[in-house]
Amino acid sequence: MKPQHSTVHRALELQGGAVSRSQLRRLGLPDSLIDSMRDDGHLVSIFPGVYRGAGVPPSWLLDLVAATLLLSGRAVASMATAARLHSLPGYETDPNIEFSCQLPNRNIGGSVPVHSTRRLDAVDLVRVALPLADSSRRSRTAEGFGLVTSVTTTTASRTIIDLARRLNVPALSRLVDSSVSLKKITIETLVDRLEELRDSGV
Repeated sequence: MKPQHSTVHRALELQGGAVSRSQLRRLGLPDSLIDSMRDDGHLVSIFPGVYRGAGVPPSWLLDLVAATLLLSGRAVASMATAARLHSLPGYETDPNIEFSCQLPNRNIGGSVPVHSTRRLDAVDLVRVALPLADSSRRSRTAEGFGLVTSVTTTTASRTIIDLARRLNVPALSRLVDSSVSLKKITIETLVDRLEELRDSGV
């Protein structure tokens, strides 16, 4: 295997099977080589400028990393995706990929659903680590290109508030009760945040 190909495969391994063109450029690969790897099937386009490795099977983690690379910080994981990241009851295996942004710009994600919201405060956000390869195995080469090892997502409380519009009262009640029992949220935090957001139309 050529050295450049080995570097690319290492990066793919450390990032759930996905990589962006900008990351490959940071590793020193010219666009001509990236295009060649895409054309010969070593890289498969997922989104514009985002690829998966040949033979990497479809998975929720792959889709999440690819969407994160595509959006590049312009939106945060939310709704069902955030619920899965927080392991909220009933969402542990939810396959959906969803993001939110405060600006009214739903089209920034292309085929990735990006919801717009009037208010998305810092208190509503948290970083969640992704179940990727052990950080101790990362090479110096890969560390320099901005690995996606965690994502910004809405907090468990904000996620439940956002999901409330989709759920009927019994389902929402079960989600809240189970989340409290599992210590994912507290009723006090949920109520306080709901009161603060209510005037913003959330």
